[in-house]
Amino acid sequence: MNVSEHVRLVATYRVYREIASPVSGSVAFMYSRILRFAPSPNGYLHLGHAYSALLNSDMARELGGRLWLRIEDIDAERCRPEYEPAIYEDLRWLGMHWQEPVRRQS
Repeated sequence: MNVSEHVRLVATYRVYREIASPVSGSVAFMYSRILRFAPSPNGYLHLGHAYSALLNSDMARELGGRLWLRIEDIDAERCRPEYEPAIYEDLRWLGMHWQEPVRRQS
């Protein structure tokens, strides 16, 4: 990720925080407190996955919301069952917690 992409991501996050502010009392706030991370079990997590997962986890915590983990195993040709436990292990190693049960997009 280059500097301009990072700046754009931070700006988007700030706008999101403003929209979802508990003070706003808006409909956007009511529905924005659930964030999700949806990896596909077709390989091990990489740095981009970790960044996205941690960003969503931090946003959920800051908003007083919840983080959902949804496994997207819709690519039956490339998905392998042995990658799913590895995803859970890697996310736990990163210190992440998510609401159970893990959702599935199949």
